[in-house]
This record gives sequence, structure tokens and C-alpha cells, in this order.
Amino acid sequence: EVGLGKTLEAGILISYMLRMKLVENVTILCPAGLLRQWQEEMDRHFKLDFWIYESGSKSFVSANSEHISSVSSNALSSAPKLKLVSAQWARLNENEFKKLLPEMLIVDEAHAARVNVDQYGSKSTRLWKLLDSVKELIPHILLLTATPMQVHPSEYHGLLNLLRLPGQWKKFSKYEESLKIVSTQSNSIGLNEAKTMADLLLSTFESYSWLPELL
Repeated sequence: EVGLGKTLEAGILISYMLRMKLVENVTILCPAGLLRQWQEEMDRHFKLDFWIYESGSKSFVSANSEHISSVSSNALSSAPKLKLVSAQWARLNENEFKKLLPEMLIVDEAHAARVNVDQYGSKSTRLWKLLDSVKELIPHILLLTATPMQVHPSEYHGLLNLLRLPGQWKKFSKYEESLKIVSTQSNSIGLNEAKTMADLLLSTFESYSWLPELL
């Protein structure tokens, strides 16, 4: 959503989740160069005191330059509830990052977590692999990007998979087939295509018990 303010959108959602006591522990994962900007925006617009994790000093730094350090071997044991973490550091220190797992994870520049497909097969980035390994451990994940992804449908499917796709949607072949069906120029589809879409919808209903109630 280019121009709509990803930071403000995320801040509104974070504020709501905290105010309604749906979460207490939130981590924002973003490029190192944007850590300070995120911290300032959260403080200025939402009065949310996010602490930046500085891997060099193994400490957390607030918007007011306060420090929380750990003298133990586990440098993350005293982590505050609202944290900002460098995506570069996280993907190179997977085990340490997993000690920070929150109830809600915001991933900025999420297009960096992608699955690429070429003539040699599929390849996933290190950030995608990291998020894929923790997606079942984090109740709420928000992916933010304003960068168009136009290379291959696998990129979209890879991001959707990080949000825990239900049932048959996890298979890229099914996802790709559904795109071909819904983009057809014909006013009607064959029985096989209809069955495919029906199976995918049924898979969704079976995975999300609350969905039929909304319909």
C-alpha cells in the first residue's frame, strides 16, 4: 500500500491490540537503518516506548536513550515487552532471535522474505526460512511491504504461507491452479476446475471454524 503509511497502519493495530489486552509482548523486525525511525514514529504518534536491541552492547535502548543491559550469558533475558530488532541480525542469529519471540510480530520490508523460482527450482531467502521456522510459535504476524512483487506467483504464496495458510492452500500447485481458474476469460469453468475451487474453499472452512459463523 504505497503512500498510505505502513508505520502508522502498524501503530494503529499495535495500539489496539495492546489496549484490548490481546497481546503484551510485541516485536518489530525491520532493516537496521530503519530501527531509529520506527522507534521515533511509535513514540511520537502512539506514545509507545519501543526499545531497540543493540547486538554490539547486548542491550536495549529506549527513545530517551535509557539502557537495559544483561550481565548474564543470556543477553536477552531482560528484554522489554516492546522491542525493535534488526532483521539482518535476526537472520544471522536465529537461536538468539527465538529467545525474543513475542505474541505479535511486525515484519517491515517483508518482500525480503521471499521464495524465488527459476530454471533451477525454488530458493528461499534466509529471512523467509527464519520466519517459516517460528510462524507456528507466534499468535499474530503482520507483514508490511510497499514493494511490488511481480516476478513469480511463488513470491506471494511464500508470504501467505508465513501467515499459516490452511489445508490445501499450503501447496503452491493448488494456489497456482486457483489463480489460473479465477483469471480465466470464460464465463464458465469445467467440472474439474469447479471441484478444485470447492476443495480449496472446504479446506478453508475446515481450518477456520469461526469463518462459517461470519458468513
